[in-house]
Amino acid sequence: MCFKESKLSYLSEIGVKDSKKLTAKTRSSLAKLIKNSCHSFKVIVVSAKEIDEREEKRITLNKLEELKMAEIIRELKPDSIYIYL
Repeated sequence: MCFKESKLSYLSEIGVKDSKKLTAKTRSSLAKLIKNSCHSFKVIVVSAKEIDEREEKRITLNKLEELKMAEIIRELKPDSIYIYL
């Protein structure tokens, strides 16, 4: 997702944090708020086949995630990048 830098504090204000610490209902609510307030966003769906094939190429899940993030960054072309893990 891309936010104008002036709106980054909004993420903290609405309670964005480690998704593993949030309930499914909270994650869903936050997703709607974020999609409605961000400048742009992109979702990439990684198929089970692609996940399985990455093992043959000796690519870790972390590396696959990194590659997908890079793909999103190239497409959205943001001025600045903040990655929250």
